[in-house]
Amino acid sequence: MTAVYLLTAIQAVHPDRIGFLVRGFDRLAGTDQLRTAILAGERPEAIVAGWGEARKVFLARRKAFLIYPE
Repeated sequence: MTAVYLLTAIQAVHPDRIGFLVRGFDRLAGTDQLRTAILAGERPEAIVAGWGEARKVFLARRKAFLIYPE
């Protein structure tokens, strides 16, 4: 989430200077949706809110791999 806030802030201040290594960024993000939302100027709150159920599933799955309990 921190990265989303930072990237949207950079996009808002310097829209002509932000750039992505598209293939790598989209692969790490899972789809092109994050990149296109940032470039479209969507608010970070809206981007994060759109993760909804997928985020809940991820957080549940990662628990087995955490070294320290939450």
